[in-house]
Amino acid sequence: MRLLRLGVLLAFVLVPLASGRIAFEPDSYILVDGPYAGVNTYSATGNVNGGGHVDAKGQIVGPDEDCDQLHFHGTIEGNPEPVGPCAWGRMIARKDATRLFANVAYSVGVEELILKEFRNDPDQVPHSALALTGRVHAELAKEGLEKAVNAGKIAGSAAKPIERRLDEIIRIDRKVDKQLRKKPPPADFPMIIREVKNALSLKRAAIELVMKAGLKVSDGADVTAPCEGARLERIASCTTTSFWDVNVPMKVKSAHCVAIDKTTHRATDSKHPLFPGVKQVQRCQVTNRFRVVGGVRKRIVHFEITLTDDAGTTRGKRPVRLSVYWPI
Repeated sequence: MRLLRLGVLLAFVLVPLASGRIAFEPDSYILVDGPYAGVNTYSATGNVNGGGHVDAKGQIVGPDEDCDQLHFHGTIEGNPEPVGPCAWGRMIARKDATRLFANVAYSVGVEELILKEFRNDPDQVPHSALALTGRVHAELAKEGLEKAVNAGKIAGSAAKPIERRLDEIIRIDRKVDKQLRKKPPPADFPMIIREVKNALSLKRAAIELVMKAGLKVSDGADVTAPCEGARLERIASCTTTSFWDVNVPMKVKSAHCVAIDKTTHRATDSKHPLFPGVKQVQRCQVTNRFRVVGGVRKRIVHFEITLTDDAGTTRGKRPVRLSVYWPI
């Protein structure tokens, strides 16, 4: 089979849907996307009640009908969660984060703490050690990026955009550190806040690049409608699951899967199903299953799309391209 030669297996089976309940492990959990990407909070049970880099209150939940991975529901800094499949965004446990990603994320958290101190006490200068800490972690991230390039984990051309952002981040954090050490008057605070927000924006841009530094694309597969092949023109309900098993480097611990409907050239998910009126649920999981390809041991990322048609009328096929990203 051509798909097997590509290291990707596509199949259609009937499976029960998984719930959002997971075996939760106490750890710090980091948002990897969304408007607060990079911030982390500690949770022992999945419940979040303040603490961490921002005032987050809510629940870390597993994959559900809308989101294919661990994600956060609740409020952040008193703001209600945005409308979207994964609410505030996907999360990973700190133990599963690469050092490069963890250093950029920690640097993000430090900037959020500086902004929090400005908000909590508008007349008080935040401690300069925060800016210093943010710069140190940005420098560690840059060192990690250089090691990744030297190890062949990322091409030099792909690393350049990350490096440019890290250089600018280090420059800004050094500047903010010097400004805070001088104990500036409140009249200077707006200028410093702008610098901090600029650094924060650059760090989140770097996070997005780091999280997508690794890539494997599976092309040429069709997803069949739930009721395709049904003998009756109309039946009560149909459910099918299409799944891909994609080979990635063995050390990958977290991944992000993006399915593109090649007919519309747009991403498909629970809010944008392949077939109108059909319920669509997706899962993206880094497994502990392995296979040997060309003498090299690879880890398998499992992605699946489950389609349910309660009307029993949907038929046809849609071509799908799957991209699996992972951080370096």
